[in-house]
Amino acid sequence: MKKEELEMIYDNLYQLADLIIKKYNPCQGEGKNCIRGENMREWCCEGCKFTSESGCTTQNLRCKLWVCNGARLSSPKNKKTQECLKMLDYMNYIASALCLGKYRGNREEVIKYAQKRRFNG
Repeated sequence: MKKEELEMIYDNLYQLADLIIKKYNPCQGEGKNCIRGENMREWCCEGCKFTSESGCTTQNLRCKLWVCNGARLSSPKNKKTQECLKMLDYMNYIASALCLGKYRGNREEVIKYAQKRRFNG
């Protein structure tokens, strides 16, 4: 698969995941806190080199598709969250199959990794 094709898939998955998260709000975040009562940046982004005071400095697909167990455990009570998780999990399956959702890195690093691991080159 060509680099340009991987970039297009990566960008489309990221943009779609972003729209889904904005529409369904699986973390049920208001302000800085989530459904768990945690500061989302401290909890979800702990130890990430791409976190700044204003948020994420890169578009990482793995992070965009990840939803913690706190939100997952609330999903049986919330049909919107169940729908959201199904969509994100399916997208995560696609990203993982293409090695685009394996680790925290910037877009270029992840695409380079996918080319090397999945497409030998």
